[in-house]
Amino acid sequence: MKSRLSTVLALLAATMLLASGTAEATVYSVWGATGKVGPTPVGICRYYPYFNNKLVTSNYTHPVIFARDYNAGLGNDWQWVRYTPYLVDLNGKFLMQGQPTQLRQAGDNFSAQFSAAEIQKLVQFSQNHIRLVLYIEWVNRTQTQVLGSARDLIDKYYSYYGDNTTPPYGPANMCSYFKPVGVP
Repeated sequence: MKSRLSTVLALLAATMLLASGTAEATVYSVWGATGKVGPTPVGICRYYPYFNNKLVTSNYTHPVIFARDYNAGLGNDWQWVRYTPYLVDLNGKFLMQGQPTQLRQAGDNFSAQFSAAEIQKLVQFSQNHIRLVLYIEWVNRTQTQVLGSARDLIDKYYSYYGDNTTPPYGPANMCSYFKPVGVP
């Protein structure tokens, strides 16, 4: 009896571990009927010392967004999804917002497909130490009602000086101004 109980408890613990996922996003502030969000994208920061210390921030890739799994089994549920990027300071204070992406179809077994052209660049002129948040929405099939939302905080950034593509500075947990060695 004791070994049977320990086997059941071990299976339950393994099931809970598998259900929690290991590569999930840094999602917070969840509301309503949401689907799964895959790994959080990496952020890109570009610091331009000219143009009033312009810092351009964008996500390197799109978030991985799935529909809510309402019915048992894979491939039988889908929803419209979109996301809107916005910037916050280290205290979470709102700084600026980008444009929402177009609605894209996502299933319970396939993620929404966004184009590379939809990756936005948000320009912040004066604030140092900023973070990018992706506000994700799940919308009903008739596109008339938001069913759920979540915020995905990007917590890994690579920074570049101007238009250089190498060497990157990072990864860091925020975008901030920096000056490479040898730059006056």
